Amino acid sequence: MTVYTKPQKRPVFITGIFCGISVSCATSRATRAFSRDKALPFYNFFARVSPKTGVPLNAYLLSTLIQLLFGLIYLGSLTAFNAFVGVAVMCLGASNAIPISISLMNKRKDVVDSPFSLGRSGVLLNVIAVLWIVFEIVLFSMPPVVPVTPVTMNYASVVFVGFGVFSGVWYMISGRHHYTGPPEPRDLALGENQSNVSSQTKDATDEEAVAEK
Repeated sequence: MTVYTKPQKRPVFITGIFCGISVSCATSRATRAFSRDKALPFYNFFARVSPKTGVPLNAYLLSTLIQLLFGLIYLGSLTAFNAFVGVAVMCLGASNAIPISISLMNKRKDVVDSPFSLGRSGVLLNVIAVLWIVFEIVLFSMPPVVPVTPVTMNYASVVFVGFGVFSGVWYMISGRHHYTGPPEPRDLALGENQSNVSSQTKDATDEEAVAEK
């Protein structure tokens, strides 16, 4: 176990603060985006954006709470904490492998007209990417030392399967009825224009009402 002196702790602590801020900002925006697309539980609550600050405050508080819970897990069990940290890479890889695999099964018809279709090398590169991700998931599921004991066991695979089961159950309950995928940029622009028009119409109506009085 590494023991840090006081001068060594300061840069580590400062780096941790900046990392925590960046992680909270990134995860809160991702949470808000998924909530906007109705892909998360309580999506109406977490999709709200504070009118005063323009920040998805509810999503930000959720991401901060989860970070605090991870800190409590670390205090209780280092093995459990390492499992959650390791599964982050596995979930990220799986989220990339799934659309690539679907594209391969469709013979890459959906990316033929894309700006960067990879041309004739597309199939080979996609296959290499999927195989690498599978290797990565297996690698991050392996125990760090042998012989394996309940303390040294890598439970990242258990957490990974648990997240998969939860996601599948939530999709069957709600996702398949509400989630249609992220909106196109033009749809977002159209929604903003409609919102601006509605706001201008409301302001004009209020001004006419005041003038009549």
